[in-house]
Amino acid sequence: MDISWIALGRTVDERISKPYNDGVKVFLQFAMGVLDQNDNILCPCIKCVNVYRQNLQNVEIHLLQYGIM
Repeated sequence: MDISWIALGRTVDERISKPYNDGVKVFLQFAMGVLDQNDNILCPCIKCVNVYRQNLQNVEIHLLQYGIM
């Protein structure tokens, strides 16, 4: 999986860049294959640091709001 999008989080005017947003979508599609029995994954955002399990919707929100670690 191409992870070059990780470094492209926000633009100069603090908006989420399109490549980052697209990368989050691709990551979530990949993550669908590793859901646990409660349909959660470890959240790789800066706040959860792969410790807390979240559903895909929350992971998307966290990645867009906080960024990926």
